[in-house]
Amino acid sequence: MVEGLVRRLLKGDAEAEKCLASYSVCIMPMANKDGVERGGTRFNLGGWDLNRKWDKPADPRFAPENAALERWLDGEIKAGRRPTLALDFHNDGSGLLHLSRPEGPEGEKHLARMRTFEKCLREHTWFVEGSTKPSFHNPGSLGEGFFTRFGIDAAILEFNCNDIAGLKEPALGKHWVTFGEELTKAFEAYFAAQ
Repeated sequence: MVEGLVRRLLKGDAEAEKCLASYSVCIMPMANKDGVERGGTRFNLGGWDLNRKWDKPADPRFAPENAALERWLDGEIKAGRRPTLALDFHNDGSGLLHLSRPEGPEGEKHLARMRTFEKCLREHTWFVEGSTKPSFHNPGSLGEGFFTRFGIDAAILEFNCNDIAGLKEPALGKHWVTFGEELTKAFEAYFAAQ
């Protein structure tokens, strides 16, 4: 997916130039390299679930990966470059887009923006699978934690590792590349709607 996104943004044509003039993309390919190398997915070598506990600062002794990302975010915010949108992509067997609803009126506004992003995904990519219920509240998730702690709209997209419903085909690498390429159009539509 990241390969397709980067290729599309670096293509050098008018569409790529328009995207790059509208927004910037920062990519962290994988947070849990050590854990994955040892056969884990969510848990790092210290046993910390890197997908949870985003509602409070990470302990650098147990989750140095998350602590490093938090330091980077703090630096970007202090430099006046607060990210507008953060997405956590990973595989599972469902393909759901997880949209958390933080409490309060700002949480409702966040959810409305994330619904707009979902609409853009459906219009500009092969994404057709479902999303979580609007009442979903998970303060420890990246989606909700990034919003409540850093003021960044965020969501989690779990690619279905077995099947791509929108293409009616098994999940193949070429389909992830296509999704990454199409994601540029979804981003463009989302930022234009803000």
